[in-house]
Amino acid sequence: MAGYKEVLDDLFDLLNASPVFKNNVSRHDFSVISESGSTAIVLRVGGFDHRQEAFGGEYDVTWSLFIDIYEPYSAHVEEDVNTLVKARDTVINLIEKNSYLGKGPGNESGIVMAGVNRGDMLGVVFDEGERTVTHFTLNVLVDVHQHHTVVLAE
Repeated sequence: MAGYKEVLDDLFDLLNASPVFKNNVSRHDFSVISESGSTAIVLRVGGFDHRQEAFGGEYDVTWSLFIDIYEPYSAHVEEDVNTLVKARDTVINLIEKNSYLGKGPGNESGIVMAGVNRGDMLGVVFDEGERTVTHFTLNVLVDVHQHHTVVLAE
């Protein structure tokens, strides 16, 4: 039975395969932001919801995943934000064109559908002293619907 790790791995594979983000995508590891020096993505699990009251049988899980896109701050703020928005649009297009996260129908991860929930949360990241802006960030919230079958031992 696949869970959030497999779904996160599938999303990682999809985004990391894009030439725009190649080798600048990580799962929960924020070091990619400082190491890349360019647009970087950190994937995080935000939570889940399920539809099935009884234990066992078939049920659906919806994973809420955050795709945090980071762009280094420079003296050209407008260009930085435009680059961030283009990266966000690329992420949204990839998700919309790959509703099974690139794995196809009937995939091992049980992904039924992935879709963009939000993509408008713009923010800034400060250095450790909280005085200097180091990055802009734009978050995309993706909902991934997954189907599970649980067989209880007799």
